[in-house]
Amino acid sequence: MFSTDTQAELDAVRNAALAAGAFDAVVYTHHAHGGKGAVELGIAVRKACENVTQPLKFLYPLDISIKEKIEAIARSYGASGVEYSEQAEKQIEMYRKQGFSGGM
Repeated sequence: MFSTDTQAELDAVRNAALAAGAFDAVVYTHHAHGGKGAVELGIAVRKACENVTQPLKFLYPLDISIKEKIEAIARSYGASGVEYSEQAEKQIEMYRKQGFSGGM
């Protein structure tokens, strides 16, 4: 949310989210008001969790490698591939050694 957003714009975003299948859509201002600005969001998330009608479905099998998981998430956003920096490669290797990767 920006300070220049009008109520009509906020309503349009909310209506679009609901039309697309969102459980709820609330304005939150935690960046400006701390925890108080996220109370409605927290309530909406809790209600959504309490009203689950289908089991959680991951974007990928849980037993695949960290890179395969990253690439699956990237593809879900329309990416054609992922490039890893040297630092990212090192962090992925560290996580793999710590057991956070289903595959090798």
